[in-house]
Amino acid sequence: MSTSTATWIEKADQQVADLSAGGLMQPELQATFYRVMFKKSKILSLLQNKQMSSHTFEIDNVLPDEVILQPGTESTVLPTAARSKLQFGKAILTNVELVGEVEWSYQTVEDNIEKGTFDQLVVSSIGERVAANVEDIVISGDTTITIPAMGATAASILAWKRARMRKTFNGINAKITSRTVDAAGSRLNKNVLKAALQTMPEEFTTDGLRFFTNRNAVSDFHDSKANRQTPGGDKAFEESGDTSFQGWPVVQIPQWPRTLGANSNMTTVALFDPKSAYVGFHRQITLERDRQVRARKYIAVWSMRVGFQFAYEPGTLLITNVRADADI
Repeated sequence: MSTSTATWIEKADQQVADLSAGGLMQPELQATFYRVMFKKSKILSLLQNKQMSSHTFEIDNVLPDEVILQPGTESTVLPTAARSKLQFGKAILTNVELVGEVEWSYQTVEDNIEKGTFDQLVVSSIGERVAANVEDIVISGDTTITIPAMGATAASILAWKRARMRKTFNGINAKITSRTVDAAGSRLNKNVLKAALQTMPEEFTTDGLRFFTNRNAVSDFHDSKANRQTPGGDKAFEESGDTSFQGWPVVQIPQWPRTLGANSNMTTVALFDPKSAYVGFHRQITLERDRQVRARKYIAVWSMRVGFQFAYEPGTLLITNVRADADI
């Protein structure tokens, strides 16, 4: 290693050391890291984000009886059967460890040190990628996934890595099991969403509900509205992005899958209140460094604990088998 290169690497070591103390990321930097994550991920910014001081967190939920009010008579106690009881329950949010390793060439380190942007490279570039990965697991995590054999091609290696990542904990699509609606291969339209709303019990049909799905499904629903020969259809045709059905938003999420099913052309639609869904992060993130001198690489290793849980899963619904391939 030349004297010049050694100097740059020493500076990089010092900057990484400044970013972390004893392997733990500095609080100010950690706050910046989380801001980058939440800013870059649409769904993480909508869900409840919980900073956890331990590996588990209890989410309390309280469900009153559907009928609370009863006719009253002066000086008469309500009959026992007429009295309401609150149902107390708990959901356990558990976080699991995720580790990431990123390599940079010595030349990249030198260029960024010279520009004074190495610390931004470490935090921002990794933060953006981690945000996409956490969003992926929160949506598609499934502990029953079968990890494929790792082949020699870049595509097979990526599929192997993604399956290992998604197997860490169950996400939205795996956790919603109490209520499902089968779209039977149809594209997303008002009839599919209508069936979902009619299946959801009234006590859970609140103003906070949102439909979450892939952008292709949102596009199909958007076009189905636009095809109506009405002023509403004209308005839908002129609008872009997210839309709504009977006042409930239909939200497109970048990482939502659209290659599900036997023919790899299906997606899902999840119906729930995002304020009842929790993404937990352990408050401490580790950041350590290493080098591969012979390969002339500088390495940063991150470790964080993440988890996902619904406060009350019976208040959610999943629409399956929604066709989402290109409609040409």
